[in-house]
Amino acid sequence: EAGYRVGIICTDETMELHPDGMVRSLGLRAREETIAHNLYEVLREFDQCEADVIYSEAFYTPRMGQAIMNRLLKAAGHKIINIQEDIK
Repeated sequence: EAGYRVGIICTDETMELHPDGMVRSLGLRAREETIAHNLYEVLREFDQCEADVIYSEAFYTPRMGQAIMNRLLKAAGHKIINIQEDIK
């Protein structure tokens, strides 16, 4: 409503939960390799679209979750918003 270009990074399983913004899915959570591969493409796309703000789901998966989160943290300048804490 304020006119910001908002990018949202999600998965196929949660895409329908985000009705507004520039919503991009990284793929299925069960396919970590696809998520890792698509992450760079989606971040570049939001950069080209000059997104003002980008929100992403967290990825704590057994094999590649740490690498995915490391890249997201770097892109976010290590700024994390914990929704569960914000709800309280």
